[in-house]
Amino acid sequence: MKKVLVFSLLLGFSIVSFAQNLKLGVCLNPHFDWFNENSSLMKSDGSKTGIMGGLVVENYFSKNYAFATGIMLGSYGGRLVYNDSVTIRTDENNTKVPPNLLVKYKLQYITVPIGLKLKTNQFGYFSYYASLGFAPQINIRAKAEAGSILDNADIGKEVGLFNISYYFGAGLEYGIGGSTAIVVGVTYNNGFMDILTKQDSKVILNYLTVNVGVMF
Repeated sequence: MKKVLVFSLLLGFSIVSFAQNLKLGVCLNPHFDWFNENSSLMKSDGSKTGIMGGLVVENYFSKNYAFATGIMLGSYGGRLVYNDSVTIRTDENNTKVPPNLLVKYKLQYITVPIGLKLKTNQFGYFSYYASLGFAPQINIRAKAEAGSILDNADIGKEVGLFNISYYFGAGLEYGIGGSTAIVVGVTYNNGFMDILTKQDSKVILNYLTVNVGVMF
């Protein structure tokens, strides 16, 4: 219920803020995720692929500038190797993971980005844009795998409810008729909240997104 309430407040804020001069679109964006950690107790071990998709909303307050938001559901994750044994809390029990065993985190978030989009005039069929802003997220699922010790185990107790990142990106729009355009771009998201609830370390989620969508 708490997650639903917070999500409803974020969505309501977005709807109130974007009430006129709207353009709507859909997106399906693959991305590459990795963890950054600030502790000698663990190390990040490579990247993980994921995908996010949903509704895009743009409110143009002038010809070339828009507030941008939307609502998206996506899968994210990362890989950690702990230098010492660590206890990971699951819904069923506490599981002790030995040192040097790769732990794969699989996370799902609802994202409501809030930002600006700056777009050029159209040149032929093309226009170009830059974007920047913040991406608040609500965690709705968290699972982990670690050898034969953890097999897609639910670790909701290990992962914080909220995450937030700042983002910036660029891309192009290709007009295919009327106001409809295909959108292709790249966006970098840098997290600045600890996604895990452990008190002796900080792990943040970063990801690079390939934006693919259609605006109507």
